[in-house]
Amino acid sequence: CVEVCPTGCLTDKDAQPGDRERWLLPCKHSCPAGADVPGYIRRIAMRDFDGAAALIRETLPLANVLGHVCFHLCEYECRRSQVDDAIAICALKKFAMESASSVQLPEATKAPKSGKKVAIVGSGPAGLTAAHFLALKGYDVTVFEAAESPGGMPARAIPSYRLPQDVLEKDLDAIRRLGVDVKTGHRVDTGKAMVGLLDEGYHAVLIAVGLPHSKKIDLHGSELDGVYWGLDFLTEAKTGESIEFGSEIIVVGGGNVAVDVAMTALRLANPAGATSPPTVRMFCLESREEMPAHAAEIEKAEAEGIEINPSWGPAAILGDQGKVDGIEFRRCTAVFDEQRKFAPTFDEQQRTTVHANVVILAVGQSPPDDYPAEQDGLFLAGDVTGGQLSIVHAVASGRTAAERIDKHLGGNGNVLVQLCDHPAPSARIGREESFIPRRRVAVNCRAPAERIAGFDEIEGTYSSEQAVAEAQRCLQCDLRLMLDLPTMPPERWLEFNSANVERAPAIDGVFVLANAEKKPVEIKGTADIRAGLVERLDGGAEASFFLWEEDRMYTKRESELIQQHLSQYGELPGGGADELDDLF
Repeated sequence: CVEVCPTGCLTDKDAQPGDRERWLLPCKHSCPAGADVPGYIRRIAMRDFDGAAALIRETLPLANVLGHVCFHLCEYECRRSQVDDAIAICALKKFAMESASSVQLPEATKAPKSGKKVAIVGSGPAGLTAAHFLALKGYDVTVFEAAESPGGMPARAIPSYRLPQDVLEKDLDAIRRLGVDVKTGHRVDTGKAMVGLLDEGYHAVLIAVGLPHSKKIDLHGSELDGVYWGLDFLTEAKTGESIEFGSEIIVVGGGNVAVDVAMTALRLANPAGATSPPTVRMFCLESREEMPAHAAEIEKAEAEGIEINPSWGPAAILGDQGKVDGIEFRRCTAVFDEQRKFAPTFDEQQRTTVHANVVILAVGQSPPDDYPAEQDGLFLAGDVTGGQLSIVHAVASGRTAAERIDKHLGGNGNVLVQLCDHPAPSARIGREESFIPRRRVAVNCRAPAERIAGFDEIEGTYSSEQAVAEAQRCLQCDLRLMLDLPTMPPERWLEFNSANVERAPAIDGVFVLANAEKKPVEIKGTADIRAGLVERLDGGAEASFFLWEEDRMYTKRESELIQQHLSQYGELPGGGADELDDLF
């Protein structure tokens, strides 16, 4: 503690009332899925890579996927960042999953068959997560997927430079091994059909269809050749469909999907052997600070030469002979109104026209046209419950749905299965030389000029030595939970009521009455403490608490306490300014 915090800067000044673990371990509690971040980082530091991977998989069925594409909210809250740089938590998760030699497969700990069947519509992160946990609880789980391959958005739209297909397949294989039946090419796309699954022998149905459509906006010229919609574009690019490109590409949107669109377009329009890369520009309504895309993703895009133009909204797409020729923008002065509702306003006098031969509109996603509301036996999870979620939020939503379904079908709602031992960490960590000067270990990234020529993964993986060195930077905040809170003195103040007053002694002394904030309103010496308190209570004294002291020289003690009160508050008890004037 002394070496990490010699000046006391890492005190508990940010402590919040309530759950002590929540504010001591912000990394764990900022993870929507509740991953045991300190636990698996400690195992990596001890070179127990198999144990780290098993611990990760206890809460994250899509652990391999999240090791590559999680936006690591945990790192923004890491307490090491108060010293220098946050622990590279996501990179360590990726390392653990890629380095483990024999992660215990969950099927070894499956519960006995329950005899009950659950149908899940949609095989995205929420649906797959629910399938994983329900299968572990002994349910027969069938997943219906309209596409020809499972995985939802990670399979359909996340570019392979972020998420290689073989990484997703590792998690899919683990879920299939649990006995989950994934039926691809099986469309259940109406509310009636979804509800109808309850009549086909399924005891519960989970709708986890995500937001499968690109959000469309009414924009002049959007029908021109050369105009694409964000999610549709990513899907076509992922499946290898032919897309015609020019050298000037405009992407409209400021979210993570828009960044993926821009970086994908740059690669598709920059075939191997090209003499110069195309020009790719992003325009969005939001200011740079308000852009919903994560800062790290924006930085990667800019490193590849993608131009970011914030605070511009599309006015019209311009065409020539049925093809895109440019786009006109107008300055956006505000995106939200005073109630933080989406209500963009524009300065119509500030307009600009940009030449382009491809325009891609990545302005959001929309749910299916028809899906039912929750009802008895039918549950929702993922994006359809509250808008576009990150993958880790969808995983958390899927687990919550599995817990609810388990309770509905007679279980206890606890779907987590222990895949490794959970020994208490040793508090005898000793002193480590040069602990504080250790800086965050950088993950190797391919150079921008190299990576824009194809779809190979941008970020590498730690070596064993790098991972151990980075994990050993952890402050191990969870060890604080092994220390008891300091014993506090007993509460002096008693509630001012008849029961407590009757227990006061009938002897010489001083009593103090206080308000609800425990600020004294009267200090009084008396030959009978109990009688004095009874008199004040019966007289309707405006007090909430009281205390008393035995003292035969009660007049002297009263004077001392009043002087202490004056020194602290600058006024007599009860705030009597006039009495203070009279006193002097």
